[in-house]
Amino acid sequence: MVQKQWSIKNQQRSTRIIKRLVARTAEQPGPAQWLLPLRRGEELTVSGGLDFRVIRGAVEIWGASCRPSSEFQRVVAPPWSALPRLRAAGPSGTAGAPAELAAEAEEAETDDVREFLQSRSWPVVLCLRAVGPEPPGSLPAPVRERLLAPLERQRLRAHRAWPSLVEQFAGLAAQPTSARPPVLLVTGPKGVGKSACCRYFANSLLGALGEVYYLETDLGQPELGPPTLVSLYRLRRPLLQAPHSEQGWQECLCSFFAGGTSPATHPVLYVKCMRAAFDRYVSECSDSGSPVPPLVVNSHGWVTGLGLELVQVLLGIVQAQLVIRIQSPSSSQAPPLGDAAAEGHGTGLQRRRRTALARCGPLALALGEAALASEEPRSSVVVDVDSLAGASQGGAVRAPSLGAVELRWLRLACHFRPDLDPCKAPASLTPRAFFRCVPRVRLPLRGLRFGLVHGGCLAPGEVEAAFTGTVVALCRAEAPLAPLQPAEDAEADGKTGVTELPAVLGREDAQEAAECIGIGYVHSFDFAVGDVEVRVAPSIDTLAKVGVILRGDVSWEPNSVRGQRVMMAGMAADNVPVSLQPHCCSWALEGPATGAKVLSSRRNLKRKRSGAAGGAGAAAPGSG
Repeated sequence: MVQKQWSIKNQQRSTRIIKRLVARTAEQPGPAQWLLPLRRGEELTVSGGLDFRVIRGAVEIWGASCRPSSEFQRVVAPPWSALPRLRAAGPSGTAGAPAELAAEAEEAETDDVREFLQSRSWPVVLCLRAVGPEPPGSLPAPVRERLLAPLERQRLRAHRAWPSLVEQFAGLAAQPTSARPPVLLVTGPKGVGKSACCRYFANSLLGALGEVYYLETDLGQPELGPPTLVSLYRLRRPLLQAPHSEQGWQECLCSFFAGGTSPATHPVLYVKCMRAAFDRYVSECSDSGSPVPPLVVNSHGWVTGLGLELVQVLLGIVQAQLVIRIQSPSSSQAPPLGDAAAEGHGTGLQRRRRTALARCGPLALALGEAALASEEPRSSVVVDVDSLAGASQGGAVRAPSLGAVELRWLRLACHFRPDLDPCKAPASLTPRAFFRCVPRVRLPLRGLRFGLVHGGCLAPGEVEAAFTGTVVALCRAEAPLAPLQPAEDAEADGKTGVTELPAVLGREDAQEAAECIGIGYVHSFDFAVGDVEVRVAPSIDTLAKVGVILRGDVSWEPNSVRGQRVMMAGMAADNVPVSLQPHCCSWALEGPATGAKVLSSRRNLKRKRSGAAGGAGAAAPGSG
């Protein structure tokens, strides 16, 4: 069903529906739970954080079909995003669920729920509970607030062509004789709703086929996982949360460190990571049998110049059968995508595309070699659809979104701290307070090698200065470890227990696709004991296979760079800020120091002269 605009009549009807909330009488752990009966076709919008499960019937929410289950599904819609709709499907929406299974599910409920179901014949019944702090009292205030968002908030809308595309692609993926893996690629410029489209197709295919693979190639604004990674996920539950709060909910099969938050940082390495992640999908498909689960590919929003060339390379790697290209209503004719799609375009547009690619220089020639495409490019069906992200909806105004940098670091912050409230905007917090709750581990230096993805060669004596206070990728070791190198000036540095220096990777070895086990924050080195202390996310299961630590172009700027003021925890905004220090930041993951630059990569910089003139203006540590 194509969702229409959210009108004032829908808002009034939602107010009447919420009056049916009934509190559960049985004692349940956690927040209070409420039962809500619905008629077929009734809709509610969800804002904030809300857990729900279906007791009777079925509901649809952004392509996902939810049936009776004892497990709660979590929906997270922060104030700066559009709101999903929860629609009651009724008995007709329970395709593939026999009546006897639904009856068994109702019998497994507690006494208060069975009594509620027997006394009422509603086609759909939900169990709800609010996510987050709950005020005292028995009134369902938190649940009511999450189901009755203001009319001015924008609601998510699915394009009218999406349901038919899902049906046709699901039928193609269900064929056991298909010679090509069923791959769907979503492309388009930034801000047109690619992420929402990927979620809709992934949820719809998940309900039709039971399992979907998801390839994340957007380094700066990924839907799954932290930034800087090209990741492959196996989805067995719908995507109903905001990207930064989806951390740890889905099964990650593999991740590859691309070295930065933009493919322009290292395009060749980016292509190698995409190739390695897709090869893992092909390997998983060969082991899963037939039919092969489909793959949904999320691309970046850079579609001009080198970005267009990278999208072309991605299309050549995955050999997508269906390409959904979302266009902004204000944009002109879209650039060609693939050889088959480019045949129908005029020579003027092709000339502009060749001119844009020529600006990339010889780098564009190396992308094909990095992709290692062994087969000839195959034709793809390209479907152009208009973006609904900025469309006016009955007087609704678009929610003020956070900036790209804030959204990026919010993803990284929730990766380290899943306990953060995903519906609150970033606030000022020092790294000491932020990482206080993050688990810390000690890795032996003898089993590690360090490398820089960008910049000059790394010397063993520069490892401590280059990695302390930085975000790094903890990767697997594919090659045997090199022996540690002896330190020549250990006594001069005052480190009596230091007899060896860390091993380093060569420049070429550091620029190969490395499988990443997790993202960490290097706290300090202890050469006397021979280990390094790293803060890691609690979702990382084991670090036993970590053999390489890579640093890319992920920098945390000190507050002196942008003139930012940092307040101590518990102080008011008008109090005196914290004095400048190496690890002082505007909020948790935007302002800490990046560690010292590698000396071999900054030979062209002149040192400040010592003296009366230079001493007064000396920079604080980490502010360069």
